[in-house]
Amino acid sequence: MMWVVLGHSFSTNLIGGVVNPLDTLEWVKQPYSIYVTSAPITVDKFLLLSGILLVYTVAGKMGRETLLKNIHLFYLNRLLRLFPILATAVLATASVFHHVADGPQWQLFVRKVYNCRTYWWSTLLHVQNYMNASYMCLGHTWYIAVDVQLHIISPLVLYWVLTSKRAAWYGLTAALVTSLTAATIFNAAWGFKSSAIQASIENDLNYNRYYYINTLCRAPPFFVGMIYGYLLYTLQDTQIRIKRPILLLAWSLWFGVVSTVLYLTYPMQQAEWEHPVLDVFINSFMRPVWGLAIGWMIFACAKGYGGPINWFLSLRAWKAPSRLSYAAYVLHYPLLFVVNCTALAPVYFSDGPFVSPINWFLSLRAWKAPSRLSYAAYVLHYPLLFVVNCTALAPVYFSDGPFIFKFFADFTVAAIASLIATILIDAPCSTLIKIAMGAGSNKAIKASTENNTKEHSVESVPTCDILNRKTT
Repeated sequence: MMWVVLGHSFSTNLIGGVVNPLDTLEWVKQPYSIYVTSAPITVDKFLLLSGILLVYTVAGKMGRETLLKNIHLFYLNRLLRLFPILATAVLATASVFHHVADGPQWQLFVRKVYNCRTYWWSTLLHVQNYMNASYMCLGHTWYIAVDVQLHIISPLVLYWVLTSKRAAWYGLTAALVTSLTAATIFNAAWGFKSSAIQASIENDLNYNRYYYINTLCRAPPFFVGMIYGYLLYTLQDTQIRIKRPILLLAWSLWFGVVSTVLYLTYPMQQAEWEHPVLDVFINSFMRPVWGLAIGWMIFACAKGYGGPINWFLSLRAWKAPSRLSYAAYVLHYPLLFVVNCTALAPVYFSDGPFVSPINWFLSLRAWKAPSRLSYAAYVLHYPLLFVVNCTALAPVYFSDGPFIFKFFADFTVAAIASLIATILIDAPCSTLIKIAMGAGSNKAIKASTENNTKEHSVESVPTCDILNRKTT
């Protein structure tokens, strides 16, 4: 989630214009910009997790007849879980945020307000990546639309998953192969470059509309996740023994795949990159391969072979942030627009290398004055930096180092807003949904259990509890 905010923080910081755009483009082409230019790949991790959790939570709780009888609850639960926070963001953008501030670039945010007031329905119906795609209310919510659309078609695969093991593997394999084939044919027909930086503005718009936010091109990682979810479900009570050489080889391959996927963003950003066939291959297979690598990490951690990675990801400290992740995802982007559209001067971006994050962070001149102040100054320096930056009357000298510092400030605002929204909106609505839908679901599951003794065992719990999961 922090990686998503990092990428959006960098892009929205340039809203007010850049004094030196050529330096900015040159920085993007450097290898030390990978930590930002590769940020879009993290969305595919969310789709992978969505597929894993969908199969893992459903496969052991109901049979195929139960799924068919409660298909309306399956869809309704998913839509209701996403609605409160999303509707809040749409409403706030269309009304409250418009009156928060003003500035030379405020008309950019006004366009968002117009889009939300006019095309709010396409966002709430989760079709904004196909309908009114050029006038999205909340541009980053295309991911939510893709996730919902994949959940809508998922029962076609879940039906076979809940039939038998052989049918499950046939269905999951067919879904993955079909999605990969369709994505490859589509990418070959359109011929998009694999880089997010296209040759022209028109190509850039087409890339984003017809590839980047297209459910067809985003589906493979989701089906990879469904395969991992079923694998984890079938082996949940089985202790797997992996020999050390094989384990070392697997983790070495994982490291190689992850490093290669991240590094690929560097050569793809170069002006001399002209490899149409390789572009088709990268656009079609890079994301599912990334999902395959992340899926192995999850599988290894679940089966006791994660080592320090499993220890780190299992810390209790992640429990609270995981509850805020969906709200943070929905709310951070409009908040970044509000902050950056009030800029009173263009940004000066330097192409100086980001040599060492530790040395850069400790060498910032901004620490000189606060170091002489009390604990209160330490607590208040983030909001003070916001006040200073939003009221700047002259161009600011920016390099990729200070952009990281700005990112932490942006993330703080998003975290606070998401905490408030989760406590006041998301958590109460989730509880009300469980209460409202729980009774009817219990009856349906109990009745289905009696008629499906040969299918998977069914626990008598509310469908909402079965399908409810953390959303990203």
